[in-house]
Amino acid sequence: MFGSVPKNLWSKSIPADDENRIPLVCRSLVIEDGSRTFLLDVGIGDKWSEKQLAIYGIQLNEELRGGYSPASVTDVILTHLHFDHAGGISYRTAAGELALRYPQATIHLQASNWQQAQNPTPKDRASYLPENVEPLKNAKLMPCDGVVEIAPDIIVHRVDGHTPGQQWIEIRGGSEPVFFATDL
Repeated sequence: MFGSVPKNLWSKSIPADDENRIPLVCRSLVIEDGSRTFLLDVGIGDKWSEKQLAIYGIQLNEELRGGYSPASVTDVILTHLHFDHAGGISYRTAAGELALRYPQATIHLQASNWQQAQNPTPKDRASYLPENVEPLKNAKLMPCDGVVEIAPDIIVHRVDGHTPGQQWIEIRGGSEPVFFATDL
């Protein structure tokens, strides 16, 4: 998680457990503008095997709070397609098939990140999981290129952070703007 920073330095702030894991949280944000409901990032998802849940210490909490349901979400803005931000975009049906969790939603992401996810480098392959990327081929995709106002006062900004085509989101219109920083 800390790149080339040695463990003896970062572990002073965030100690690892006996399995060498640290706590991490996947956060989403819901925005309502009166006619549309936007969900920013969708978390890690629930498609993990029992073995993976144990290895990584994953504790799932995939519910949308505040009375929201997947059917009420009109737009999903993905900062990028790494599994910890986009894993909740799909789920497995009772028959084991992959299905979109937000089938009516328009999915907004940077075109360059969509391309990267479909053809990941060996370094990125573990972050762009096929079970999160493939279902998007059947979604209502709205690829962005650079800075785009996708709705009044909701602006996405491309930033090639730790992956090409990552985006951060600016929300205006309130008393103070909101900055959804993703992995910056």
